[in-house]
Amino acid sequence: MRLWSRLAQSRTLTYYPLRFVLTTPAEHSVREAFSVTRAEQLAAFVNRADYRNISEAARLQLKIRILDALGCAIGAFGSPLTRQLQAHTQEFGEGGRCSLIGGGRTAPDRAAFFNSALVRYLDFNDSYLSKGETCHPSDNLGAILAACDYAGRSGRDLLTAWLLLTKCNAV
Repeated sequence: MRLWSRLAQSRTLTYYPLRFVLTTPAEHSVREAFSVTRAEQLAAFVNRADYRNISEAARLQLKIRILDALGCAIGAFGSPLTRQLQAHTQEFGEGGRCSLIGGGRTAPDRAAFFNSALVRYLDFNDSYLSKGETCHPSDNLGAILAACDYAGRSGRDLLTAWLLLTKCNAV
């Protein structure tokens, strides 16, 4: 905090897209220079996220949503389209660090793609309506599964990431 105080006294740190620029207080007010953007608020929210702060009721609902999405993926497995996607995924290389729904392993990007396609193929978990019609939270489940699998994260981390995703989707 002292660094910010010293900057505020002599120069201000102003954010412009893609770069930070030091300017004198005469050019920009300190209040403008230190206003928190929506992206910074979102980053602070994500940074504070902790599984221990998720209520039991919320944990239960998160688990239900994940099981629902995985049920849709299992139901889609073996369909003509998912067989094509599986062949496509295998063509780019098997044997990575991330699991594929239905069996096999591949790289994180291909696992995210394949698993997301399976989750959303049947479109049976579509009880999500939001203001502004953002994407469905389970559109991103494949990416969360791949990231957690790749990084060796726990089920608690998966639930925390799922919660963050659903909250960030609503922004």
